[in-house]
Amino acid sequence: MQDQTFGSKAQIHTAVERHFQLYPASLLIDVYKSFFQVEHGPGHLLKDPDAARKRFDQELSDMTSRGRYTLEPCGLGLRFCRVNRIVQQTG
Repeated sequence: MQDQTFGSKAQIHTAVERHFQLYPASLLIDVYKSFFQVEHGPGHLLKDPDAARKRFDQELSDMTSRGRYTLEPCGLGLRFCRVNRIVQQTG
């Protein structure tokens, strides 16, 4: 039975290739983080939701688009993805 989180070797290979196509200067730790986020989700990031919201709002107000990707799959792209915060600002 195939693990639904990590997928087959071919799926992992494709996901890693995709990551390096988007971010050629990436390091192995960046790929690891992408798969880590799939396994653990975003909940591990927030110890103080109110402080996180304030920081998020501040970053968003200071943000300008650099024309980067608006959606990036994490890991295999089956469970989570990252959304560029500029999307919230611009709709």
